[in-house]
Amino acid sequence: MIGRVTTILGDAGINISDMDVGRSPSGAAALMAIATDTAVPAGIVRAIAAQPGVQSARAIDLE
Repeated sequence: MIGRVTTILGDAGINISDMDVGRSPSGAAALMAIATDTAVPAGIVRAIAAQPGVQSARAIDLE
């Protein structure tokens, strides 16, 4: 999953500045949080959300 998501971002020319991943206590689910140097367009978020195994994806703009 890390490879799929980072490839989508990389192909879009979006640089990843930080990334954290982890699993739920039961190991049934995982979470990935990615910080980027630029805003992630809605189409890229939709492409990530459409990947098999992804339950949800969203962009958060802190500016």
